[in-house]
Amino acid sequence: MPLGIATKIGVKPDNNNKKGANTAWYNLFYSEESYSAFQFFTKRNFNVALNGLLKCLQDASEVVVSADKALVLPHEITSTSRGEMIIGGLPISYFANGGGSGSGSTEKEGERWTRALKYFLTDLKWVVAYTVKHVDR
Repeated sequence: MPLGIATKIGVKPDNNNKKGANTAWYNLFYSEESYSAFQFFTKRNFNVALNGLLKCLQDASEVVVSADKALVLPHEITSTSRGEMIIGGLPISYFANGGGSGSGSTEKEGERWTRALKYFLTDLKWVVAYTVKHVDR
């Protein structure tokens, strides 16, 4: 749901057989300044939203690849046994390893997350470019 700087994503439960399952809404934004005792799970919810967003890209890319078997996205999208989404070998989660206590580990986590988002945008660009070029008019 696009809401400017307060965008949300709806994630349905994995159980597809459950009729009438409610969609859970997660924020696709995170601000450490907005952290409070009442928002203890803010970072976890943000990571769930990021995983849901990457799942949407994976679903869209599967449709595109099924239409053109020769197309291969530059960065493979997979998921772990725990359900965490991986792109190009990197988890999409923000500070997936807890961020560490030293500034060096925090910087490395930030660089890893930035690279994962760069891979996301690259794959998204490929899907959009293919769709625009092959749209039925």
